[in-house]
Amino acid sequence: MFTLPENFQISENLLNSVKLNMAAQTLESLLRPTIIKIQGELLKEFHFRSRWADDERVKLTENEKIVLDPAFLHHLTDEDSSKYFKRLHKEYIKNGFRVKEPGNCPLLRAEWLVTESENLIIDTAVYATGIHREQLTSLKLRQRCIDIIIRLVLNLNVISSDIILAEFCQDPETISNSIKKIQQQLKNGT
Repeated sequence: MFTLPENFQISENLLNSVKLNMAAQTLESLLRPTIIKIQGELLKEFHFRSRWADDERVKLTENEKIVLDPAFLHHLTDEDSSKYFKRLHKEYIKNGFRVKEPGNCPLLRAEWLVTESENLIIDTAVYATGIHREQLTSLKLRQRCIDIIIRLVLNLNVISSDIILAEFCQDPETISNSIKKIQQQLKNGT
């Protein structure tokens, strides 16, 4: 059984990685409904036919012949896909999102930040757990390890959600830069 040393202390990097994870998860949950709505409304407006709608070898129901769900964007033709992503880029900007180029999705960026912050939690907790990312060979085991570390940090420290939001949630770039800073500190051994 694993037990922590009597004088165990949470490192500043571990504490910050948990804060960043909480901020990234908050950002993702705030963005998800808005992004899904924008994507869905645009698909309804365009009413794109699936690239396989007329292919008799592919058994699509009548509902599947029209692409209305962002999860089925791979059904679009290249031409329709190009049209969709150009317009989607304009819709993101119109709705106040900062996106660099067509095809960039604020929700995917937020999901990436969650994954990066989870990696950071594992990396910054090695001193306490002795577990490295490559040892976590399944997603279930990885998530369990992350959950245990987060609970440990939250039980040993009081973290105010207001402080986290004020510190990290101005925009995704702030979260990303903070993750990179801690990753660099880990590489430098500080």
